[in-house]
Amino acid sequence: MSHPAFRSSAAAVTLASLLVAAAGQEARAEVARPAPAPDVKAVADANNRFALDLYGKLKKGDENLFYSPYSISTALAMTYAGARTSTAEEMAKTLHFDLPTERLHPAYAEMIRDLNEAGKKGDFQLSVANRLWGQ
Repeated sequence: MSHPAFRSSAAAVTLASLLVAAAGQEARAEVARPAPAPDVKAVADANNRFALDLYGKLKKGDENLFYSPYSISTALAMTYAGARTSTAEEMAKTLHFDLPTERLHPAYAEMIRDLNEAGKKGDFQLSVANRLWGQ
């Protein structure tokens, strides 16, 4: 049976060694390349078509209606990434996604970056908090 002081010392030495080793490592982050402008435009156009379709389904006479098609389509784009077969086909049709998946998601990311950058210039403020929780 080992002595508690020895275990504490061994743990401290191990932690210190790990910290020294980690400090010497360079951070390697993949930098996503911006999506081509036509792809970003295609995503924006798809979002606009979806927004108009959704408005047509939600409006009721002269009642006021407030919703965020951008938030809805962005959240659904996240779920679309995991959709397969007929579900993916129906989602693409409803959301007007014409780009292949490998181009769609980078284009969405670039559109989000563009909106955030424009907001930093002070022309507007956009706050979006989309999250998905799997169960």
